[in-house]
Amino acid sequence: MSNPADFPISVEQVVFLRTVVLAVPTHQPTADALPSKFSPQNRIDIRQDELDGKRYFVTMNCKFNEEQSPEVPYSLDIECMGVFRVDETLEADAAKRAVAITGHGVVFGAIREAIAWITSRHVFGPLTLGLSVLNFQPPPVETKS
Repeated sequence: MSNPADFPISVEQVVFLRTVVLAVPTHQPTADALPSKFSPQNRIDIRQDELDGKRYFVTMNCKFNEEQSPEVPYSLDIECMGVFRVDETLEADAAKRAVAITGHGVVFGAIREAIAWITSRHVFGPLTLGLSVLNFQPPPVETKS
């Protein structure tokens, strides 16, 4: 596949389902980076369209500092969904794996970018999340009959 147009997965849409960004009012900024014990909790869900088996929905929820600890500047709860289409060249197992890997990168990338943009306009300045690692065990793909 030397032509990018030949890639077997395409993105149809990326939308945010929930965007909650709260500045923690008791936070006292320091020159230090965020304490390493704070990292986002990401949950990914992948579902196959029940009417169109070549269409998948990848939803990721990212939560950070839900308890609003003053050690970090923000509390986040963001959910983003990507809609992907798989072409006929991929068999079912390969399609599930490809959607999981591609969907994770696209949806988490959208979340990271949104958090950086939104927090850059907040009182404590921009928060940049690190990487999200997909520990790949193909998630079950649900279909309804």
